[in-house]
Amino acid sequence: MDYNELKASLANSDCDVLDLLNSPSFSNDPYKMSKIVGDIFNEPLINFENYKNDEEFQLSTLCTELYKLGIETEGTRLKLQNKFKKMQVSQPKIPTSSTILMYDSAKTRADKLGALIRAKIDFGTAYVSLQLLDKNNDVEFYQVLVQLNRCCKILCEYDFTDNAKVEEINSIKKEFLMPLENQIYNTLDHMDKENLEMLKNKFESLD
Repeated sequence: MDYNELKASLANSDCDVLDLLNSPSFSNDPYKMSKIVGDIFNEPLINFENYKNDEEFQLSTLCTELYKLGIETEGTRLKLQNKFKKMQVSQPKIPTSSTILMYDSAKTRADKLGALIRAKIDFGTAYVSLQLLDKNNDVEFYQVLVQLNRCCKILCEYDFTDNAKVEEINSIKKEFLMPLENQIYNTLDHMDKENLEMLKNKFESLD
């Protein structure tokens, strides 16, 4: 009986140990069988030792990897620290709240200047157009008056306008709106809401 046969017999739940000891294999060569039994008992210890060695190897490998990771982490920490120092040195270059406010104020002034320039150009163009238009052409005449009125509001807001021309335009507006006042009464008499809304918009746009 060899190692595997004896191991298989001992693993069998129906195995009778006394029968094994009295079997020819044990009787004929008790020294050999004793060694086989010893090997069977030692096998778990050998396996455990191998497992332990393997675990120690894994642990050693893990420690090595952790050490490498530690070096990399330290390197990253130093890089971040150097970056932070550079940021502190260049901090004056970073926009502060006062710098942002100054930029905001400058942008606001630039926007106002742009609005004034556009209003002045549009005012000049519309004023010339008004002189050339036929007053009987209500649609075009009204559109030019609306543009002039809008430009006047912007220019007057910054006290940047020709007072004589403003007075002239105000007179033209009154002249244009005067006939519409009679239309308002007629519209009210006929309860024409749509026409009344149109007249209201004209008066508001030239206010």
